[in-house]
This record gives sequence, C-alpha cells and structure tokens, in this order.
Amino acid sequence: MKKRMGLILSFALFTGILSGCTGTPAENSQMEASMAQTSNDDSESAWPRTVTDDFGHTITLEQKPQRIVCLYFGHIEPLIVLGSPPVAAGWATTAMNGFGTLQPYAKEAEIIDLGNPREPNLEKILEAEPDFIVGTAFFTERYEELNQIAPTLLFDSTDWKDNLNDYAAFLGAEKEAEEYIQQVDALMTTSREKLSAYRNKTFVIAWSQEKNTFGAFGSKATSQQSFFDTENGLGLTAPAGYPEKYGQISLETMADWNPDSIFIVGQLGSEETGYQQTYLHKTTEESSVWKSLKAVQNGNVYFLDASCVTGSPLGVQLAIETIVKNVDSQ
Repeated sequence: MKKRMGLILSFALFTGILSGCTGTPAENSQMEASMAQTSNDDSESAWPRTVTDDFGHTITLEQKPQRIVCLYFGHIEPLIVLGSPPVAAGWATTAMNGFGTLQPYAKEAEIIDLGNPREPNLEKILEAEPDFIVGTAFFTERYEELNQIAPTLLFDSTDWKDNLNDYAAFLGAEKEAEEYIQQVDALMTTSREKLSAYRNKTFVIAWSQEKNTFGAFGSKATSQQSFFDTENGLGLTAPAGYPEKYGQISLETMADWNPDSIFIVGQLGSEETGYQQTYLHKTTEESSVWKSLKAVQNGNVYFLDASCVTGSPLGVQLAIETIVKNVDSQ
C-alpha cells in the first residue's frame, strides 16, 4: 500500500493562516512552456479504459472525464499540469489564491470551493455536476457516498511523480506526465550540479512558528521535496543533529546548528489578509538570538512559497528554482 503523500503536513500549513507575501514561479521556465502546450486530444484507442485505484476500486471510463471534482486541494496542481483543471476542489479558493504556483491560473480556472476537505460537502459536490471524483486515502470511509454521485477513485500516492502518473491513467495523459517528469528530473540534475559547490555549507528548511519555535523539514522527507538527497535531490547539507523527518525545534536549537543559510517556508493567508503568506514570525525576527545567527548576519535567510513543500509538481519546480536562485547568488 502506498503511503499518503503529505496530507497532514499540508493541512498544517492551512491552519496557520496569517499574512505576508508570496513568490511566483520563474516566468521563462521550460516546464511552464511545456505545460502550456499540453494537448488534451486523446487518440481514439485510449478510450474506453479501465482504471483501478490504490484500494481496489475499478471503473471503466468511456471517455476522458470533463468535470472532475478533486477532493484534496493539494492535487489541483497535477490536474492543471495535465491540462484538466477540476471544476471543484476542497479549499479551492485559498489554494488558487494562496499558492504562488496556482495564482497564475486563478482567473482562468473557475473552481468551485467545496470547503473543508476533511468533511466532503456532498451537496456542493452534487452542484458541481461531476462526471468523475478523485481523492486520497483520507476519503476511504466516504467512498460509497461519493461513488453514488459520480465514478470515484482514491489514490495513496508516494510522491508527486507517482501522483502525476496516477492521474494520467484516468486522463489518458501518460505521455504528458512522462515528459513533465523528465523535464523536472533534468532541472533537478542541473540544479544539484550547481549546488555541489556549496556542499561545505549547511542549510535549514523550516516553518517559523510562534514563541521562537520552528517546524524543520527533515533531511529524508522525500514525500515533500528532496532538499537534502545527494543522489536524486538538490544535495543540500544539513547541520549535525538535523531531524530526518519533519520535527519541532526551538530557536536555541537553530542557534546551536548556526547554519550558513536558512529557508523559511510560508504559511497561507486568508481572504481577510488577501491570501498573502507570512514567513518569519515577529517575535523570532526581533529576538537577539535570531539576530546573532550566521545566516541572518550574512543575509542568507530566504523565503520559500508554501507550495514548495506540498509535494506537488509545480511546487517541486518552484522549490528547485527558488533555492538555486538564492544560493547561487551568494
């Protein structure tokens, strides 16, 4: 059984709704150019097709779904990458306006907001008139209700590549998924080579919280982003004692590590704050301990859009580009 991809972590990002400023993907990215050219014209031989999800549910699709309901906001991205944005999704408004990766598509893709994705609103789903529903392992107990509305599949993807391939299966977009993955892999490889010159420097990827605490993204958190993987990721070097998995740390621990560079992950905002992200908590920013850090004094504190840790295809792209751009300019 595949492991759930970053669901709990992404929900945590939404519970910290504050204000700040967002980043945007590189305008001239090769990946974006390729995505814009993604074709929705499927060969006649592709349909009908039978697809089985990760829980043994099998459905036969006579044609490509046209009105897809995406229960989990974190999986809006793969549908957009494959040229089939959903008609409705949980927390769609916040995701489309809050994530830097989705903001460019917010005006073009009119997606109905289904509200809290923890509690599927069946009435809103019915109003969206879906011909297909897709969700994660979180929705297994509601499967029968959902499947009565429209054919439903649930995927428990291990990472963004697995997720993209899962979605390509019911969209007939295997070629597009393969091409996108190859392009991101190529970007990762060239970026890792650029960053190899900084292997003697230490990095921390963290989410700033209240009371001088952080949530550190682990050195082996591959389901989110391979920041520290020297073979398949960016190959950043973590300080001694850095957690392998996501973990809470204090400002004092950050001071003990005293890293050369720190990337602070954004927290999503709300309608009241214009969906702007917030990064460094005020109490931390004003702390003498924070100000004494090597990374702070050298101007090596950077910001990562919240989408960079959702384990989504556009988020992975943006994370790579943001980290390389900032580190390579030191």
